[in-house]
Amino acid sequence: MTGMIAGLAKIVCGIVLAGGPVAGQAPPRAAPLDVPLGPDLAAGGWRELNVPGERPNSFVATAEVVTIGSAGAVSFLYRPVDAPRSMTLSWQWRVDRDIPATDLAAKGRDDRPLALHVWFPAADARRSGGLVRGVLARMLGAPEWGRALTYVWGGTLDEGARLSNPYMDGREGALIVRRTAGAPTGTWLSETVDLAADYRAAFGAEPPAPSFIALSSDTDDTNQVAEGSFAAIRFGD
Repeated sequence: MTGMIAGLAKIVCGIVLAGGPVAGQAPPRAAPLDVPLGPDLAAGGWRELNVPGERPNSFVATAEVVTIGSAGAVSFLYRPVDAPRSMTLSWQWRVDRDIPATDLAAKGRDDRPLALHVWFPAADARRSGGLVRGVLARMLGAPEWGRALTYVWGGTLDEGARLSNPYMDGREGALIVRRTAGAPTGTWLSETVDLAADYRAAFGAEPPAPSFIALSSDTDDTNQVAEGSFAAIRFGD
């Protein structure tokens, strides 16, 4: 039963997240954030979602950084997005402890050290056939949402590759590789993505404004240890 519930949780979210602090190099400074961090994540609207029967990740925040520690673990950290002024999203991330490359298309073998997820409104789920997943989300205490774009650090595919999320219908979830396994570790790397263009390419429709953003690390399938961080998450050029 525990395994079934854990599997349902992955189907609901198709992701995993958590955190822990990082020493050394400070992240690049950014303009005021639409997605605030800070040492008190709960006060900033962040919530953790654990997967029943699975070890949760650890997460620790400073004023500017959320660090994720994952050791054979999976859990979720997410917050609502309040009417972003732009569909351009940027962030910095770094991996300090990487894991071997995995097959991101293979359910149950798709671990990765970091991923950033953008969840769109629940109406998307009803339009694209994900109503059952919405019911499961409520059962597990997860936020209800529809389609999802997941930007991944890890895996064997080339940077820029796009594939269906193996835990979701292809009309609902897409993975986009931003950094492959073996990308430089121990240094901050910057990303900027066009959510509208990526949404149209993945789902063939015009996007609504996103409703949630989430951060994750996934090591439960391979029982590896990963550590990485996020900073400077913001909407706008």
